[in-house]
Amino acid sequence: MQARVAQAEAIVNAARCYVIDALSGLWTAICAHKADPSLEIGQLRLAIPHAIHESVRAVDLVFHAAGTNAIYLGNPLEQQFRDVHVAALHFAAFPAHFEAAGKVLMGLRPSDPGW
Repeated sequence: MQARVAQAEAIVNAARCYVIDALSGLWTAICAHKADPSLEIGQLRLAIPHAIHESVRAVDLVFHAAGTNAIYLGNPLEQQFRDVHVAALHFAAFPAHFEAAGKVLMGLRPSDPGW
């Protein structure tokens, strides 16, 4: 259990760093009045769903390590498991964001809303 908690912590912290770095990069590009911040937007739109999916992975690691104790309503892990899986169903976590970011990384222009 201790190893899984530590692994989950590393997963979440790495994903958080990516989001913060991508947001910082976009902020810097906007403040510098960069003509086309598509790459920075693409990085942030990639970092957000990545962080959501990595959060699911982190919670799943700890949930499964806890065994059957985690399935009971009185266990905080049960609520966290449900919450993170519901959050992963949000629009921000849709696979389309990976595709749009991939287009930007390949020098293409995404066609989905928001670009």
